[in-house]
Parts: sequence; C-alpha cells; structure tokens
Amino acid sequence: MISDIKYTISLLEPHIVKIHIHEDADIDLKDAVVMREQALTLVGGGKFTILFDANHRGNITPEARTQFACKEYTDVRVGAAIVTNSIANKIIGNFFIKFNKPASPTRIFSNELSALEWLRDRVKQSI
Repeated sequence: MISDIKYTISLLEPHIVKIHIHEDADIDLKDAVVMREQALTLVGGGKFTILFDANHRGNITPEARTQFACKEYTDVRVGAAIVTNSIANKIIGNFFIKFNKPASPTRIFSNELSALEWLRDRVKQSI
C-alpha cells in the first residue's frame, strides 16, 4: 500500500490496483503521473486495472483527467472501474468517460463487488 496526503493506492489482487481519493483532495497532473508510476510499482510492471473509489468529494483538475484518459497512461492499464454511490459523482464519471474518452475501457459501478468482477474479466482478456 502507498499512502499520500491526497490518496491511498493498494494492490487488491494481482493486476488490480485500488485508488482511494481522500475527502476534499485536489488531484493535479503531477498526482496523476505519480499514481501511474505507483500503480506500476505495485503490480511489478506490466498490465493492470484500476478500481477507482469515487465515494468521497474531491477535485481532479482537467489536466489530470486528460492524463488519466490518454493513450500513454492506458498503454498498461487495461480497464478502469469507477465505484461510487453518489449521483453527483456518477454524473462526473459519465462526463469523464464521454468527454475525455479514456483509451482503455472504463465503466461506472455502484458497488465494489461488481466492479471487481468486471476488472477480473478485463485482466483475463488482456494477460
């Protein structure tokens, strides 16, 4: 597990990384770049998926959203699941998917179990 003042990243299973954004955190481009490197470290290099816990309030800058969606970031990320029960965060997540068009498959889920099942399938298809 890697913890920062803004977020915590942990390895849930081989090839599945969980990113938990802390309440009221502001995630910028530098954070997005560091998160990718930390995820790669946790999985030991190679392909991975992300379970993004979006149940708290926070802010992700447009530059960070662009970084999270870009081909360079997603060359090794084979899927991302955004998990939230918040209607507002679901709207923001859908906006991210439609506007930023992540280069890897990205879906929104209401619970972590469904997200994990989908991520496991992404891993099986990609590795």
